[in-house]
Amino acid sequence: MIDRLRLVAALVEQLDTPKHESPLHSAGEAWVGEWKSRCHMLNSRITARAGGEIIIGLVTDIDPLHGLVIREDNGSTRFLSAQTTTLSSV
Repeated sequence: MIDRLRLVAALVEQLDTPKHESPLHSAGEAWVGEWKSRCHMLNSRITARAGGEIIIGLVTDIDPLHGLVIREDNGSTRFLSAQTTTLSSV
């Protein structure tokens, strides 16, 4: 049987540990690579609606903090947050 109190204490301790000291930090970069390797939108053209604006372009990257990285047809780069963006494929 699992001691729930010990489990919660261990989780809180991990959350309170500064990022640079956490054993999970070294694996932090690995999960981003794994996430990107499974993303079917990378190198795909999409149409997005963000703040009432329509954006069409190529998904060139995914940034865990800033969202999708889109290269628009005019060459500009945009970061689209999942909080404010609706997507559809072109």
